[in-house]
Amino acid sequence: MTLNIRTRVGPSPTGDPHIGTAYIALFNYMFAQKYNGAFLIRIEDTDKNRYNKGSEFKILKFLKWLKLDWQEGPDIGGEYGPYRQSDRLHYYLKYTYYLLNKGFAYWCSCNKYKLTKLKLRQISKSHPTQYNKCCLKKSKHQVMMEILSSAEGGVVRLNVPKTGNTYFYDIIRGKIFINNLSIDDQILIKNDGFPTYHLANVVDDHLMKITHIIRGEEWLTSTAKHILLYNAMGFKIPYFCHLPLLRSLNKEKISKRKNNASLEYYKKIGMLPQTIKNFLASISLSGCIKKEIFSLNECIKSFSLQYVSLGSPVFDVNKLIWLNGRYIREQLNEFNSAKYIIGMHCPLKYMCMIVPLVRDRIEKHHDLFEYVNFFFTAKKSLMYTDQCTIETLNRRTTKKIYIHLIKNLKNIQKYTAQNIKKSLNDFCDAYYFKRQLFLMKVRFLITGTEKATPLFLTMSILGKKESQNRIEAIISRLNIDLKSIN
Repeated sequence: MTLNIRTRVGPSPTGDPHIGTAYIALFNYMFAQKYNGAFLIRIEDTDKNRYNKGSEFKILKFLKWLKLDWQEGPDIGGEYGPYRQSDRLHYYLKYTYYLLNKGFAYWCSCNKYKLTKLKLRQISKSHPTQYNKCCLKKSKHQVMMEILSSAEGGVVRLNVPKTGNTYFYDIIRGKIFINNLSIDDQILIKNDGFPTYHLANVVDDHLMKITHIIRGEEWLTSTAKHILLYNAMGFKIPYFCHLPLLRSLNKEKISKRKNNASLEYYKKIGMLPQTIKNFLASISLSGCIKKEIFSLNECIKSFSLQYVSLGSPVFDVNKLIWLNGRYIREQLNEFNSAKYIIGMHCPLKYMCMIVPLVRDRIEKHHDLFEYVNFFFTAKKSLMYTDQCTIETLNRRTTKKIYIHLIKNLKNIQKYTAQNIKKSLNDFCDAYYFKRQLFLMKVRFLITGTEKATPLFLTMSILGKKESQNRIEAIISRLNIDLKSIN
């Protein structure tokens, strides 16, 4: 492909960064990378009613976390900036005046009351709910006087021809025809002076020399309006590719209201950025790469938009978590990576003993801390101490039992998992304790959790002295009466 490829993603700063934004950004990024092109970010902030002040920062933050590096954007600038639509109003007004002068657009003074009345009348007659070009039939002077005397002001609408068809070519869907009768006279400039998506994106994509528009299929029917605008302004029409929408397991569109759709949420629960990219690519591409786990570079090498499946990709969170576990376990094979993931500085020998015990249990990043934290820090909570009290025994008797337990462990000559197991089993038999119940208490004594690694191996890794210190720490706290504190 000899064309100088330029793609973009245009997130709206209206809330938390959406998984759908990552999905669209990923495909634009991969396509640009495939052909040594440029990928840029443009903040589409013309919807002032939904604008969220901190949203832009979060969007950029999480796209950086995913390592979808852009060559131009609001944070780094570029040749075709500015990269916020609110800073580009002069461009939209310039082309709006051109459209008005050429008859491709017109002023409309109809207020909400008139538009609602028109819509209800059309619904009652089972007609399409479209604007009826009422203001186009009036003189320009009359329309402008109505706008000036109205509290709502006026808007500029696209003058859609009501005969013939508008068509365009979609890379994965082929040639698409839209009957002009079904196209509404879209608002281009709102009564607040800001453009709608339709005008702003056509103007910006032209001025920023975007060659390929890769976006969600929710914009498929709107593309006919955009084609009319491209033709009216004499712009070269770019290539279009409308990706199928992400769906939940019950085939509904992924939404913030019904699903966990925030990128921030997935980062918080421990998803790795490479997992999310791998997952979004794998559920959307058929025949691109023939394995479950792959790097983004591997995917880019064999990537083609022709591989995009028109069947809606299913965003199965359980599969995402499973894949994340595979990624983490693969990383844990490298002990240096394990030290980085766990965030602990410890001797390599110690890490080599811990990692095999936790590797197969990990699915999310945070699982690591839960499974290995007790190797580095003993629990000190009084509530945790209360869990160590032996059922049917008071604290004083429990304390005596644990003192004998320490003596028993001291007598182990070689502190191996096998010898620890024998010693503890013998201890249970000597005191007529049920092994399963008592060993559960010992697990709490040593680790402070029920989700610990195998007890005997854990104690052997911690060593005799540390095991003894942890039991002694509990003994000292058994003197504290929790009821008196509460």
